[in-house]
Amino acid sequence: MSAITYDGFSVQILSQVLMACIRQVRHNEHFAIFSRMQQNEILRHVWYECFLLRVANWSIDISSLVDRCCDGHLRSVVDDIKALQVDLIELSLLETLILCRKEYALSVREANQLEHLAERALFTLSHYSLSHQQPASGSDGEATATKELHRTVGIQFREVRGTSVGTVGLHSPACFEVNALPASPEKGTTRLGKLLLGLRTVALRFNEFSVRTMLREVISDDGLTMETILAKL
Repeated sequence: MSAITYDGFSVQILSQVLMACIRQVRHNEHFAIFSRMQQNEILRHVWYECFLLRVANWSIDISSLVDRCCDGHLRSVVDDIKALQVDLIELSLLETLILCRKEYALSVREANQLEHLAERALFTLSHYSLSHQQPASGSDGEATATKELHRTVGIQFREVRGTSVGTVGLHSPACFEVNALPASPEKGTTRLGKLLLGLRTVALRFNEFSVRTMLREVISDDGLTMETILAKL
């Protein structure tokens, strides 16, 4: 049997990462507007996508845990996502695209809201890919990215809160003027394409099987089921 099977301590740490990931997505500004029931219905299908996205972009380096616990397929997936080097804004928007899936809506109204939020996230990510400059490294860069996140994301999405979805907010945000785009928009288009391919990578259905296998001592009939985890968090 492989060393992965015996490294129970590392698997337990990754299971705690999963728990933290579920808590974090509950606080996603756009996902949080939905009922607990609707959130759970979506998370039943996409939890492993959120987990892999977060593992690849965790605030501290957990690559050693990934190397010890993940099989070759999952290591490849995590490495591909890490290679994108997403910033805070891109991470937030990619997470919103994962979470806002209208095919898992419990009602027509929620389907419309989810579709609207997904379209807004894609619109913002597209413009951000065309116009953003890589922030400075370190805490100053993180602070800049956080301010930019509120400027480019927060205002335009809040229009959906507690309202029916109509044409409100469908206009181009003022912060993205056409003349502000870089001289080489093909670079931004390439960046957007890579980010969307990254989403497709984490969404592979086989990923769920691999993550469940890795965490089988935690997520199983004998341990915590995903339903139990969602109910607790």
